[in-house]
Amino acid sequence: MVRVQRISGFIQAFRAAKRGSVAVYFALSLIGIITLIGVALDYGRAMNMRATLGTAADAAALATARDPDITPQNMQQRAEAFFLANTQNNAFGLNYTVSAQELPGGDGVHVSITAQIDTTLMSLAGVNHFNVSAESEAVYSSNKVELALVLDNTGSMGSNNKIQTLRTASNDLIDQLLPDGPSSENVKIGVVPFDVGVKVGAAYKNANWIRFASASKAHGRKSKANSKKKKKKKKKKKKKKKRGGNDDDDDDNDNDNDNDNDNDNDNDNDNDNDNDNDNDNDNDDNDDDQNGQKLPWDGCVGPRNPSKDVDDSSTTGSNKIPAVYDDQTPCAIASILPLSNEKQVLHDKVNEMRAVGWTYIPEGLAWGWRVLSPQIPYDQGVAYSDSDWTKILVLMTDGENTVKWSWPTWRPQAQTGAPRTTGDQKTKTLCDNIKDEGIVIYTVAFRVGSSSTRRLLKDCATNPGNFFDARNNAALEAAFSKIGGDISNLRLSK
Repeated sequence: MVRVQRISGFIQAFRAAKRGSVAVYFALSLIGIITLIGVALDYGRAMNMRATLGTAADAAALATARDPDITPQNMQQRAEAFFLANTQNNAFGLNYTVSAQELPGGDGVHVSITAQIDTTLMSLAGVNHFNVSAESEAVYSSNKVELALVLDNTGSMGSNNKIQTLRTASNDLIDQLLPDGPSSENVKIGVVPFDVGVKVGAAYKNANWIRFASASKAHGRKSKANSKKKKKKKKKKKKKKKRGGNDDDDDDNDNDNDNDNDNDNDNDNDNDNDNDNDNDNDNDDNDDDQNGQKLPWDGCVGPRNPSKDVDDSSTTGSNKIPAVYDDQTPCAIASILPLSNEKQVLHDKVNEMRAVGWTYIPEGLAWGWRVLSPQIPYDQGVAYSDSDWTKILVLMTDGENTVKWSWPTWRPQAQTGAPRTTGDQKTKTLCDNIKDEGIVIYTVAFRVGSSSTRRLLKDCATNPGNFFDARNNAALEAAFSKIGGDISNLRLSK
């Protein structure tokens, strides 16, 4: 009996004892807390990775659907290649699988990606990894796009990091429309940097649509006597060649002492028939400065004569495009890139852009139109009547027209600090004429303070939804991203 009472007392004492129980309970609870924290951390990692995989799946689906050489047989391989290209070829360091197949009816592509993620604290509970997946679908489209990016590169773009933001937004738009992988034949993009004018590049100096002003017509300095003397000297050299003489022997050492009083009648019946056509429109790519010295042509051009500066008419004869020299307007802007589907070439051109010069929006518009036009000076554009293609022009500017052009001589001259009335009217006329050709216009006002300029740009756009009032740098990038989404002829269906 005593022994039973002792055992009962021990049990009651153990039940009543509290020392050390908190530590035991805490230890047991800590395991659960750590497990819950591990689950939360690993779940968060999984959700982030799922979003990343979703973006990669979207890009792979779009690129695969755009691939002109895609077939059901190579679809899987191409989709995986596009996925790797968009993950810097390391697939985020994960074990993954990519699946691609045509949608029912063969009108698009379905891409799914599954990746295995190793756990961290969840491994304490025996869970070492789990799978995360994402999928996307893109439908085919028969529409094709020619896009001209008409981008303000004026001096004001050098403030507030604007030109750098424009480069970023433009490069992102190019990436959006031309994903990594084989070059797409369905999207072609041209880049038109502009300030007071544009630069086509000195490589076009022999093009038959360029007009070079002669010194006589531009400055009125060559006398009639000097012109005759030059022509007579030219004929003498031709005669010498006919007689078998070496033209190089002349060495121009005749000192032009043509004291023959023949009044340049040249009644020598030599029947040269040289057809000199000395009309001073010989496309000599140099011009004379005020001291008679030759000025090099760096590739810049100005607007044509009034009425021809707002249309896309033929650039032949008297309608040629006039060259502009540094003594008129500094030619430091990046040159135009005609339509191209070479992604790196487009990026290189965008990265060349710099902030220089004054603002004349009409000249940017005119050359954006010419880039899309099927006729010279750039004839890469398809015919306006080709229903398989959509022509789009994106105009971005950060300010109002601050220049007007005049034609006091045979070549145009820019007048800075001029009222914007003339430039605004020509901007409106060009916008209307471009839209009349069926070209879709998007406009972006980038930190533009003038309400009238914002209204001008809004009216220029094809519809109000195509106008973007970007009040800060982030808004510019968002505008270009939205435009890229609108332009894309493929839509994500899932």
